[in-house]
Amino acid sequence: MVEGRVFLNRVMTAVFFAVLCLASRAAMAAPEAPVLPEPEGILPPVFRDVLVILCIVLGVLLLVAVAYLWTVQHQAKEHVEQLQRLTGDVKAVTMELRTLQSILMPEQGGTDAQEKKEEEEQKSVLSFPKEEGKAPPPVKRSVWQPFLEDFNSLARSMDIPKADIACENFVELHQLILLRCLFPSSPGGNRGEMPPKFTQEKNVADGIYWAWPLPEEEGRFAVVPRPNISYDEKLYREGGLKETFASNFENGGPGAVYRHVEVKLPAIFVNKNGSWQIEQPGLIRLEP
Repeated sequence: MVEGRVFLNRVMTAVFFAVLCLASRAAMAAPEAPVLPEPEGILPPVFRDVLVILCIVLGVLLLVAVAYLWTVQHQAKEHVEQLQRLTGDVKAVTMELRTLQSILMPEQGGTDAQEKKEEEEQKSVLSFPKEEGKAPPPVKRSVWQPFLEDFNSLARSMDIPKADIACENFVELHQLILLRCLFPSSPGGNRGEMPPKFTQEKNVADGIYWAWPLPEEEGRFAVVPRPNISYDEKLYREGGLKETFASNFENGGPGAVYRHVEVKLPAIFVNKNGSWQIEQPGLIRLEP
């Protein structure tokens, strides 16, 4: 009986110590951190993705708008520069026309009777009374007008092959006299400015100016420049181009070179005993 109680006490003591050991171990073990849910933020995920895509689209549109505005500004700048050049050309041509008008009509102080007579003549040409079955007579053209039209047609075709041969045929067809300026006009001291001096040439390649004899006007010629040459600073300053024709050459600035010409008004030369003199300067327009 005593031995049974001792055995029972020993078992109870072992169980007590086992429970105490487990309790101490559980108390000493570190507690695991609780798993918290991921915060969702202020905006939902789908709305945030939409905002990101929208920002990208707006950025692309902004770049396109900036490129478009730069292109428009660049084109506007080019248009302004072109307009300024055209305005300069118009002013130059206006001054040239005034110069030619002063040369062609040097005296404007005529009497009232002369002015009235000119007005009556102009009215008689422009407003000819119509008769039944008869058309009014055509306005009289300058005698050199057909020659000038043929020349400008030739000048527009200088970019084609065999342009030199076309020039030689034109000279032979119209029986032109070839001229070249020996030296331009220069100060002559007390005698005033000395006019440029021209000489005749035999070869088409050596002639810079072509002189067409005016019908029924002996010793007077309509003069045009050779179309297949380069109109540069040397020709303008030293080759007599400046004195022979009013032009837009100086609008091109220093070093300008032109290769196309259109004659608006031929120069009129007079040949007196082999001496060529400019009677009336002409008017030309040069193009690159």
